[in-house]
Amino acid sequence: ETERGLGSIQLHPNFETNHYIYLYYTFPKFGNCDRENPDNGPINRLSRWTFDPTTNTIDASSEYVLLDTASTRKTHHNSGKIEFGNDGLLYVSIGDLGASVEAQQVNSLAGSIIRLTDVGDIPPDNPFAQDAQGVRCHLTGRASDGKKCQELYAIGLRNPWRFIMDPHTTTNKVRFFVNDVGAATWEEISQGGTDWENATDWNWQHGIQNFGWAVREGPCKRDETTCTNGWNGGYIHPFHFYIHEGGGAVTAGTFVPSGIWPSEYDNKYLYADFVFGKMYVLTHDSEPDCLDCNPAVSYNTVEEFTSFPKIITMKFGPYHGGQQALYYTNGGSSGDMRRIVYTDAQQTTPPPTPLPTTSSSIPPPLRPGALGEYPGALFPWKSGNECPNGHDFCGIIEFCMNQDSSDAQLSYGYRLPCFTQECECPSGPGPLIRLIPGNVYQITLRNTGNEPTNLHTHGLHIVGDGNGDDVTRDVPSGGNCLDYTWNITSDHPGGTHWYHAHRHTLSEKQVGGGAFGMLIVEDNTNVNPVLPSWANHERIMQVHVSERAILTNGRQNEIFGIASNQWYRFRVSIVDADAVPYNLVFDDQSMCDIHKVASDGVWRGTVPGPKSSVWELTGASRADFAIRCNNTNGEVPIFYRRDELVARIRVGSWENSPYRMEQWKPNRPDSLKDMLSESVPEANKFLVKLGFDYINNDETRWDPLVPLATIAYNQVHEWTLVDTVLHPFHLHLYHMQIATPNGCGPAYEEGEFYDTISAPGDCTVRFRTADIGQRCVLHCHVLYHEDNGSMSWVNVTGDGMPMNNVQSPSYSCPDITSLVNKRVT
Repeated sequence: ETERGLGSIQLHPNFETNHYIYLYYTFPKFGNCDRENPDNGPINRLSRWTFDPTTNTIDASSEYVLLDTASTRKTHHNSGKIEFGNDGLLYVSIGDLGASVEAQQVNSLAGSIIRLTDVGDIPPDNPFAQDAQGVRCHLTGRASDGKKCQELYAIGLRNPWRFIMDPHTTTNKVRFFVNDVGAATWEEISQGGTDWENATDWNWQHGIQNFGWAVREGPCKRDETTCTNGWNGGYIHPFHFYIHEGGGAVTAGTFVPSGIWPSEYDNKYLYADFVFGKMYVLTHDSEPDCLDCNPAVSYNTVEEFTSFPKIITMKFGPYHGGQQALYYTNGGSSGDMRRIVYTDAQQTTPPPTPLPTTSSSIPPPLRPGALGEYPGALFPWKSGNECPNGHDFCGIIEFCMNQDSSDAQLSYGYRLPCFTQECECPSGPGPLIRLIPGNVYQITLRNTGNEPTNLHTHGLHIVGDGNGDDVTRDVPSGGNCLDYTWNITSDHPGGTHWYHAHRHTLSEKQVGGGAFGMLIVEDNTNVNPVLPSWANHERIMQVHVSERAILTNGRQNEIFGIASNQWYRFRVSIVDADAVPYNLVFDDQSMCDIHKVASDGVWRGTVPGPKSSVWELTGASRADFAIRCNNTNGEVPIFYRRDELVARIRVGSWENSPYRMEQWKPNRPDSLKDMLSESVPEANKFLVKLGFDYINNDETRWDPLVPLATIAYNQVHEWTLVDTVLHPFHLHLYHMQIATPNGCGPAYEEGEFYDTISAPGDCTVRFRTADIGQRCVLHCHVLYHEDNGSMSWVNVTGDGMPMNNVQSPSYSCPDITSLVNKRVT
C-alpha cells in the first residue's frame, strides 16, 4: 500500500558467477501490517537472495538478511534504493519512516544513506566504524541514546526516493546524486560520496555528511522560501533545488553515459518529477545560487526532456545492436515501462561501462558465512507491546521432526513458525539467534513433533530455574508451547554460544539428529566500550558431526570467502553428540595467521592468543579465531575429527588491511573476574568424577528433585574434575577458570575460562556463583551418557540472591496463526 512493498532490486556486480540479488522490501516482522504503529508495525528489510539460472527464479530459501529498519511510523518515506559504488561497497537509502526528528539522530538509521560490504559487514572507514560509541544497528534500526550506528554514511534525508551513482567517477571513488522528496516547500537534488567533506559545524555530527532534514528543507530553514543572510545551518548545500508550484516530488534520476547520445548530453543528469509528470535535463552552472532571493533560486539550467505521468524509476540498459536505451516506469494504475532510444544513424556506441568489482569479491562459489548466510536464517524478534510482561523482545521457534523413508532414521530441527502443512523440517542448524545485553527476551518453543522436548541455551549466564533455562521443564508433543525468559543483563558478556534440545533420555537423538542452532550475544560495549576493529568482521561456522555426515552450516564442504591480508573473526561452534575432543586443523601451509581470541564465548585475558593452525575442541565447544591469510586466490582446507574435510576458506585478492591486530586486554564483569589469587574455604571445594551413567558413585544418577550438593551464593568455588577426556564436563550458569598450574593439557590454559572441559588427569577449576543461583546443572556432554544418568545439579543458595520462582507451564497452541497474532496486554 502507498509506498510499502518492494522498494528496490540490485544485482551483485559479479551476478553472472554468484547469482546474488539484493532486495529492499517491507516485511511484517511483528506479524501485522498496521498502517501507523511506531513500535510494532512493518519494518523494511535489506536481504540478499540467490537466483537460480536453471529455473529463472529466486531461490526462496536463500534469503540472507543484512539489515532491518525500525518499524515504519507511516506508510510512506520508506525509500530503499540499493546501489553498488565504484569502491565495491553497498549503499542503501532509507527514508525517515515518518519520524522526521530521527533524520538528525546518529543512533537511528532513519533518514540516511547506509554503507555496507556485500556481506553486510561495516566498512572500516564508515564515519562511526572506529568511534568509541559506534555500534551495529542492523537488528532493530536504532541504538540507545549516545550511541552511533556504524552503518551510517550520511544523514539528514526525508524521503530519498532514489539516489544514483555517477558512472563517470574513477575507480574506488564514489559520487552520487540523491533525489530527496521534499515536504511543503522545496524539492532538492544533493550530491555526496567519498570525495565530499562533512559540511556541518555541529560537534556531535563531525565526520558524517548531513543534508539537513528536518531542520532544513531545500536550501533554507524548513518552511522558508528565502535563506536569510545566506543561512544554511552548516549543512551540505543542495546541488539543485526548486520550489513547489502546486506540488512537486523529485523521484527518478540517472546520468547519461558518455557517447550514446549527442555530445551535449554526455554525463548530463536526467531527473523526473512525479507530480509534474515531466522529465528534465539538468546542466550545472558555476554561478552561485541566489539564496537571498525570494524565493531562493538555483542557477543550474533545466530543460524539459519529455512528459510522462508519475515516473518513479529510470535507468540506462542494453538495447539491440550493442546500443543502450533509457528505460523508465511509472507508478500510476497502468504501471507502464517505456524506452527511449537515440535513432541517429551516425551514433557511435562505446563498449558498455564495466560494473564495479566489490572489495570482498571472491571466485565462485561464494558462501561468506556472515550474518544472514547461516542457513537457518536470522531469528526475527518482536518488540514493544507485542511482548508480554514488559519483555523487551519476544518470538516463536518451532521444534520439528521427520523420518527419512530411505533409512527410517529420525531427524530433528528448529525452524521459524510454519503456517502451512508443507513446511520442511531442516535437520540443523536452526535460526541464528542474536541477543543484545540489557534486554529481557521471551522465546516460545512450539513442539510440532511427536516427542517431548525442551530448549537449553549453552553458555548464557542466566538463571536455571523457574521460567528461565530450566532443563527439567519440557513441552509435550503435538502443538504445545512452553515460554522461556532470558534476562540478558546489561553487564552480560558478549560471546559465541549455541542452543539445543536438553530433554533427559532424548538429548542424544534430538541434538544428534539436528535440534540445535547458533546463539550470539553481541559484544557488550557497556563492559568494553572499545573493541578490536576486526571484531564485527565476522564469519560464522557451526560444524555438526552426525552418524550420516559432517556438515558445516548445514552444508558439505562449506566455503568461506575472505580477502587476502584482511583480519576476520571466525565464530566456530562444534556440535557432536559424542562430544569427546578432536583437533580442528587449518591446513594453511603457513600462509595464515590464526589466533584463538575467545573460548566458549569468553574473550581471552589477553587478545590475541598464541598463533597455531591446530586447535583441540570438544563436541560442545566454541572458539573465536582472528584469521588473516596471505595466499592470494588460494584455499585453506579445514579438517575436524580424524582429518575429515569440513570447510574451506577461499582467499581472494590482496587488499591493504584497514584492520590492525594489536594487543588488547578486555574488561570482564564481576562473574568473570580473576579468582586465582583468592582464598577458597574448604567447604567450597568439591571433587567431581563422571561415569557412563553416574556422577561420583554408582548410586548418584539424575534426579531432578535431589541435588548433588548445596553450595553458597556469591562465593568462589573450587572443583577438581577427575579425568574428563572420555566424559567432557559441562557446567550450566557459570564459566569455569582453569586453576591448575600450567593448565589442563594443551587445550585449557591456566587463568582462562571455559564451560566445557575434557582434559586428562585431575583438572582444578574455579567459578564464582555471582548474579544468579538456584538450580545449576552439571553433566557429561557425551549425550548418551547424560541420557543414561551422568547428570546432576547443585542447589545454589544464600543471602541476597535473587530468586526466580515464576512458573510457566506448557500450554496448548495448535493454531500457529492465532499464536503469532496474539497480543498480550
